[in-house]
Amino acid sequence: MTRILAFLAAAAVAVSAHAGLTYSFQSVSTGMRDTTIAGTASADQGKMRLDVTRGDGAVLMDNTVALSINGGRGLQILDPAAKTYYDVDLDQLLGGVSALMQKLGGLVTISVRNVKVNTRDAGDAAAIEGYPTRRVLVDSDYDLVLDAFGQKTTIHVTTNVQSWVTAALPAEMTSVFQLSGAKTGIADIDKLVQAQMGNVNGFPLKQITTFHAAQGGTEMASTTTTTTVSGIQKKDIDAAQFELPAGYTKTDSPFDALLKNLSRR
Repeated sequence: MTRILAFLAAAAVAVSAHAGLTYSFQSVSTGMRDTTIAGTASADQGKMRLDVTRGDGAVLMDNTVALSINGGRGLQILDPAAKTYYDVDLDQLLGGVSALMQKLGGLVTISVRNVKVNTRDAGDAAAIEGYPTRRVLVDSDYDLVLDAFGQKTTIHVTTNVQSWVTAALPAEMTSVFQLSGAKTGIADIDKLVQAQMGNVNGFPLKQITTFHAAQGGTEMASTTTTTTVSGIQKKDIDAAQFELPAGYTKTDSPFDALLKNLSRR
């Protein structure tokens, strides 16, 4: 209990101290699809900018910029070369396929059954980038029921997340890629995870997520994603870095473009 109280006290001090933060991030996924997303994050006074040097080729392309909007619930994805941008909802980006199917409305419905979530504070762990950490484990298990044109399919999903978090840095400066392992995009499950996290939170310096999906006892997909943070610097950041530059034209997001194509069929 004493260690947890000390951890929370350090978190309070970190949040109260005014300073911007910059750091490099990398998210490497292997399994169903091998991808690497990398770049630098800049955060200050509740604002976030991500300069993506390497994207996933689907939602984020190489050499794009993501600006946090709507209190962090959405992103503006900028293409500096084309001077265009589009909006992406955070749940769409984190929830992937499940969030997209929810957007399809009457075409495809999605429901969740037999949800089990278990969160554990595994105690003190090794320092990362010079910052003390605690290891937090989140295991979720549920059935995803898809109804496409009256045809129902049940997919059993298990996700295991290991996070190494520090109280020495403000949690509000966490980038979207550090949240990807702890967010499913399914509100009922994410609420359970958040409730079970309780007072154990902080800035994740490393995260390993394993995802398994099976149908009828046969594995359909398996993915492991490792997200790391490095090169952390505390400094003030020019407010203009968080603003949409003049002269940019808004375009459809990849999600919107896909929905328009489906509606034409």
